[in-house]
Amino acid sequence: PHHQPRVAAAAGGVRMAELDENESLVEQLFREDFGFQIEKIPEGGARSADFSAFDGENYYLIELKTKYRSADEMSERESQLDEKGLAEFSRSIERRSNITKNISDALRQIESSDPDTEILRIVFFLLRDFDANERWKNILANLYGIETVVDWSDDNAGKECYYFHDSDYYRYRDRLDAAIILIATSDKAVLCLNDHSQNIDALRESPLVEKFGAGVIDPTKDEALGEIWIVSGGIERSNEQAVIAYLREKYSLSERTMAMNMGYASATVVVPIKRDTR
Repeated sequence: PHHQPRVAAAAGGVRMAELDENESLVEQLFREDFGFQIEKIPEGGARSADFSAFDGENYYLIELKTKYRSADEMSERESQLDEKGLAEFSRSIERRSNITKNISDALRQIESSDPDTEILRIVFFLLRDFDANERWKNILANLYGIETVVDWSDDNAGKECYYFHDSDYYRYRDRLDAAIILIATSDKAVLCLNDHSQNIDALRESPLVEKFGAGVIDPTKDEALGEIWIVSGGIERSNEQAVIAYLREKYSLSERTMAMNMGYASATVVVPIKRDTR
């Protein structure tokens, strides 16, 4: 795509000195790490995307969604640490309606900036606070409808299965091209391609994919490498037995194949600092 977003051309962007802490991480990734042109889109009367970017070949519209822990979760964690010196956290990994709402809101903002479907549209999830890895996994579950599937036969094969459940990438296949997930306290980042998007070929050939390197999730290629399984076609995702039957036939799995919902659990321990009393 070579169409330039109207917002970037007309507004000229916002000075990077005016960016907040979260926005600066997006700017750093695209400008400093990747060498792309990136502009903050000024806030106007209508809600718009946060950034427009250009990689020399493609234009992008990017909406930032920063994910914090709730006040109740933070308070509970602090109470556990104060009382026991140990904070435990667990949650099932599954599609969550609040993540779908975040994506839907982001797409409305992107489309209000420029409705041209040739511009590559990206939702940027920035994860903050404790146990960001749990939210990372749940975002992937939303995007790709992921479930763990295990064949309990003698071969004991097991893989993550994409599009086992309903997915936001299929739901928004005409509106969303990719998502970026970044943990604010680390360098851990991933580019998640929507292989149902009409722009998938342009995205696969883009400098953005090249810059992310091994940090790219592309289900079609990952399946070809034998790393994941994929449910394709018109299988009714609410009928788990039909989905399992499809996987058995597609991958020559046994009758002992079943889905296993995987949870997330972690524990944080307070360790006293030993001081040298000499």
